[in-house]
Amino acid sequence: MLRHSLILKIYAYAVVAFSALAVVIYFAFDTMMRNQEVSIFQERVSPQVTFLADEVAEAGPGTPAGKARLVELQRGMSVQLWYYPWSDSTHIPAKLRREAQDMETGASTSPYGQFYWVRVDQAGKAIGALRVRFRPPFRSNRQQQSRRFYYWPLLVIGMLALVLIPPLIYWVIHPLRRLEGLVLRLADGDLKTPVRLDRQDELGRLAAAFDSMRLQVRRMLHEKEHLLTDVSHELRGPLTRMALAQDLLEDDLGNNPYIARLRKELGNLDTLTGELLSLSRNRHGVPLTVSAVDLSAVAGELVAERDLLAGQTGITLKAALAPAQTEGDAALLLRACGNLIDNALKYTPSGGTVLVESRLVNDRVIFSVTDTGIGITAEALPHVFEPFYRPDAARSRETGGSGLGLAIVKAIIDRHRGDVTLASTDGQGTTATISLPALIG
Repeated sequence: MLRHSLILKIYAYAVVAFSALAVVIYFAFDTMMRNQEVSIFQERVSPQVTFLADEVAEAGPGTPAGKARLVELQRGMSVQLWYYPWSDSTHIPAKLRREAQDMETGASTSPYGQFYWVRVDQAGKAIGALRVRFRPPFRSNRQQQSRRFYYWPLLVIGMLALVLIPPLIYWVIHPLRRLEGLVLRLADGDLKTPVRLDRQDELGRLAAAFDSMRLQVRRMLHEKEHLLTDVSHELRGPLTRMALAQDLLEDDLGNNPYIARLRKELGNLDTLTGELLSLSRNRHGVPLTVSAVDLSAVAGELVAERDLLAGQTGITLKAALAPAQTEGDAALLLRACGNLIDNALKYTPSGGTVLVESRLVNDRVIFSVTDTGIGITAEALPHVFEPFYRPDAARSRETGGSGLGLAIVKAIIDRHRGDVTLASTDGQGTTATISLPALIG
């Protein structure tokens, strides 16, 4: 989960970074406090420890008088004292011995945890060492207050950081999520919605780059649409003249097989240019003639027109029609539904079945065509609504067609604020479904 979430990654990095910083601050402060303890020891404790060493040296360490003096000092100053002869290398720390060698005269005192060691001198010569432990272990009230003053704010700052980091991350990530949504809409074909973020930083410039790409793609598509429209219009004139010439040739040559072939090819060209013009008009928003339309009546009319053709090809054409009122351009909806039925009949072999249905589901009108034909491969399914797309070259040669039928259906249904989808299994059949807003009341 962490690997796929930028928010969690940033949060984890922030927590780790803050924890590392807290550890560094802690050890730095702890080192500073220890240095302060050593300094305070030198200022306040060292004279007391030196005094104890002098008292022990004067009383005679190791003698009954010296031992009595140790007991007296412990009681009077609330300390614990241990005296060791200088020859006792087992108890005396090596560090203290090195300090004694470096010093010609005078006492050497050093802190060792809760204990302090001091060298005991007589006549300028080290004769022993005194271990001192204050009860309680010496630490000034100022030091204790300083530590408490530091630890609690550090803990509070840590808790605040853990609480404030998520909103900060959200503030950084939210524009990315919005940009992601806009780019996904762009990927789905929405070229009208601008890709903009009201920012002047890197994210704003990234959004501007995407918006520039959107405008360029939109411009290229418009140029392509205009080119197709212009070509279709320009072809209409020559096709009309060619059809007229073909009629004249037919009068002169009679029933010639080449004339029949010419008639067929001219018919295909005329159909292609007509479909190109229809696609262009629907994509460029030619005004709709809106009225109430009952898709069950539309479907019934289409089934009746194609029933004879279906019977001739050995296909069973069925209908299950329930009232389904919507609002739209009746001629265009008739064209869209007719294209779906024609596709089903075209790709269903003899002995197959085509079922046409209309129904009302909640606030949507559903028109569907289900066939038991050759189906569509999973790789081809996402592209079937693209103009001129042909799923399979071999199938296209067998069935013919321009590859514009489904593109025209989608353009018509999009203009009616509807959806058209295809569900198919290769070799088993296809279901094409149109969903439109229902006309209620």
